[in-house]
Amino acid sequence: MELVATFAASFLVSALTLGISARVVDGMKIRGALGYLTVPLLFALLETLLGGLLTFALTLVLGVLIPVLGLLLGFVARIFVRAYLIRLTGRLTKRLEVDGWGIALKVSVLVGLLAFGAELLARAVF
Repeated sequence: MELVATFAASFLVSALTLGISARVVDGMKIRGALGYLTVPLLFALLETLLGGLLTFALTLVLGVLIPVLGLLLGFVARIFVRAYLIRLTGRLTKRLEVDGWGIALKVSVLVGLLAFGAELLARAVF
C-alpha cells in the first residue's frame, strides 16, 4: 500500500513539475495532451522503481571515494539520477523530447526545486 501511495504522490508531483518544466525550459517538449499524462506516469514509475536505488548506489560509490562530502554528494547524485531518468523517459516514449544532457540537468534542478516547494506547501496545508 505504501508503494502505491508513493507512486501516486510521485505521479502528481511529476505531472506538475514536468508540465511546468516543458513550458519554461527551451529544449524540452512534451507532445500532445496525452503526453502530459503518459510522460509523468512513465517518469514516476522509473523514479519510484529506480530513482532511490540509483541515487543510493551513486552516493555510496562517490562517498567511498570522497568521504568528507557525503551529504552534498547525495544531493548532487540525486540531480544526476533525475537527469538520467528524464533522458531515459525521453528515450522510452516519443511524447518527450529532451535536447541533450544540459537540458536534462536544467530540468532536473527545476523539477527538484518545484518538488521541494510542493512538499513544503503540502506540509503547510495538510
